[in-house]
Amino acid sequence: MIRAQDNTINNTEKEYHYLQQTLNKETTNHEKDTTNLKILHPASLPSWLASLPPSDENISYALGISDPGMDEESAFKLAESRAKSVIGLLTHPRITSMIDNFSNEEYNTRSDEFVTKYENIFNIETNLASTANNFEIVNQYFTSFGEAVVLMKYNHGASAPELYDTTRVMVNTYQVERQKSDKYEIEDRYEIEGFMKTGNDSLDNLSFSYSYKSLNNLVEIESRFGYEVLPFPYANFRYMETSDSLSTIISENLTRKLNYGLWKAYIETLTKKIALLSHALSGNIKQVGDDYSSQNKNLSREISESNPSFKINCIQISNNCITIDVDYLNKPK
Repeated sequence: MIRAQDNTINNTEKEYHYLQQTLNKETTNHEKDTTNLKILHPASLPSWLASLPPSDENISYALGISDPGMDEESAFKLAESRAKSVIGLLTHPRITSMIDNFSNEEYNTRSDEFVTKYENIFNIETNLASTANNFEIVNQYFTSFGEAVVLMKYNHGASAPELYDTTRVMVNTYQVERQKSDKYEIEDRYEIEGFMKTGNDSLDNLSFSYSYKSLNNLVEIESRFGYEVLPFPYANFRYMETSDSLSTIISENLTRKLNYGLWKAYIETLTKKIALLSHALSGNIKQVGDDYSSQNKNLSREISESNPSFKINCIQISNNCITIDVDYLNKPK
């Protein structure tokens, strides 16, 4: 008994020293890493975030949000570029998607064969022609995490001269759920690129790209604004609620955690909601591949293409999650 007790004490002592060494190493690296933020308390958000003005056929409203950890001037420039891109995604999108569902009903499958596989590819493209007269910054806010939040107003009817500004936006998303034997994994890829052009000149310094890759619970984020690569500060971000009471939109819409900041959750939730609404407009479902039918395997494919326009009705943040209520602005017949 005494020997067993001594071994337990020795193991505990070794673990303690190992943790101390790890702590010293982590805190030393932390001092050198300027992209690592200290998250002590939930960040407060502006009250106007919970009561966005209504959009209609003449006026559209959208948020643009920068990455966390940026200086204030650059953050607001990035947020403004992203706000214009989001308005383009809402008002003038061309949406295409393809969904594959594969199932293997054989009892004896090899370990390298899929039992089920779900793949979803979703793309949005838009070209928004405008002038400075079309846009107006209604509200803006800078969080304690170094994020600029811009509420942008877009006037659909403002006249444009011969030389106008062009905002081109491309969104590509890919989601796959795989099951092989008893192994199950979820992979997500998301890319958004915004290109700004004034007249005949390309404004590369205002263009941006943002992408993330996730495999189960592992996430990798890459971001660029103009000519600069933005190092992303990985931290467990938290935010205060935007209202005291829970709204009914929570149970009716997608929600995303805000662990990686406002922009990731906002643009991911918004585009996934657009994808769901666009799937209901036009689609063609068919069985693919005659070879599967004789092998107890099925592959069904759904392809859709549509050109609707959308509006954001409401945004709510609760329990460190964001919920966005999106509806059709102009639903094609």
